[in-house]
Amino acid sequence: MQQENSQAINITRNATRQKIREMLVIAVLLACSLVAVLTTTGIVASLAFEAFRFFQEISIFDFLFGLEWSPQTALRSDQVGSSGSFGAIPLITGTLLISAIAMAIATPLGLLSAIYTPSP
Repeated sequence: MQQENSQAINITRNATRQKIREMLVIAVLLACSLVAVLTTTGIVASLAFEAFRFFQEISIFDFLFGLEWSPQTALRSDQVGSSGSFGAIPLITGTLLISAIAMAIATPLGLLSAIYTPSP
């Protein structure tokens, strides 16, 4: 009888220890996820704040449809610079050009590698 009671106590202790470990793991995972969410929220808030300040200085129409990118302007009071142009069209066309060049190189190489690679 005594041995059965000690086994029951050991099982209860083991179950309690396991629950404590599980709660500890849950708390650590919750803290990690909270840090990730707060970091993402901080990044988005910082980006939104700076974009709001930028578009107070520069017209959104000029940004979206401007044909010149020359960001030599003083956005803060402690900077020295000339009046800048912030058109996004040159950035978009440059990105598309670089992507087209990369695809013109990578597509034939990838196809040739796939064709001439022996299959098992």
